[in-house]
Amino acid sequence: MKPAPFAYHRAQSLDHLLRLKADLRGDGVILAGGQSLVPMLNLRLSRPGNLIDINDLVELDHVHARDGMLRIGAMVRHHRIATHPLVRRHHPLVAGMASMIGYHAIRQRGTIGGSLTLADPSAHFPLAAMLCDATLVLRSTRGERSVPYRALYLSPLNCALEDDEIVRSVLFPIPPPGCRMEAEIFHLNHGGFPLAACAVALTADARGGVATLTLVIAAGGLRPVVLDRELDGFLGAGPDAGLPAAIAGHVAAILPLEDTAKAPAAYLSAVVRRCATLCVTRALAPRAGEPA
Repeated sequence: MKPAPFAYHRAQSLDHLLRLKADLRGDGVILAGGQSLVPMLNLRLSRPGNLIDINDLVELDHVHARDGMLRIGAMVRHHRIATHPLVRRHHPLVAGMASMIGYHAIRQRGTIGGSLTLADPSAHFPLAAMLCDATLVLRSTRGERSVPYRALYLSPLNCALEDDEIVRSVLFPIPPPGCRMEAEIFHLNHGGFPLAACAVALTADARGGVATLTLVIAAGGLRPVVLDRELDGFLGAGPDAGLPAAIAGHVAAILPLEDTAKAPAAYLSAVVRRCATLCVTRALAPRAGEPA
């Protein structure tokens, strides 16, 4: 199939883009990488009256680290995030998750702003942004505001931007010393969307036990679930060999999983348990130069 008719606009600057978004009053969709939008247009699942191409906007293509934040512009491609030295230094988890997205061609075109605003629950960046408690910097002709991504992500494929807003950049807090982040992603087939994924942020205490713990789980089409206070019972636990499995079992038990077209709930629960076990095991493992 081919897309339904639409008017094509090519934004020449950020100000031009903001004026277009304001003038079109919600009837203009943004084309950046197009890895999700173009298939939706071709299948006529999306029928916008106007399409705004933003690929000329260098203002949205930047990576900076300052004031305790890693700032990534909305137009930065997945491949650049995976290979950029600032991302690899300050947020290796984000770089690693970017390197696992789809295929090489997808990583060359897809953008972080597009991935986050699409709010696909099986995509890599929503999981990373929720784990890191990232903030989106939103811009419109009315001004600029910064909103935590956890608050913007309402439900699958539903992100709470106003009709005239665009994402200017994504702010990832640089983790404090001693914070370890790990992710485990389970694919049914290479390059496809994950069936389930788990990411963990863990700070170990002097004994190698758990000082702080946050897990984010995506499985079965659910909105990624952030678990922190639900895991308070494990804080202070020592580095016992059975601890990762105990945490994973608790996580799997409290998730509201249901049967899907791809897998029954029992299978999803087993996959979540395995992913969480691997994540926590790696996060608790002594690093080179640390006492065992």
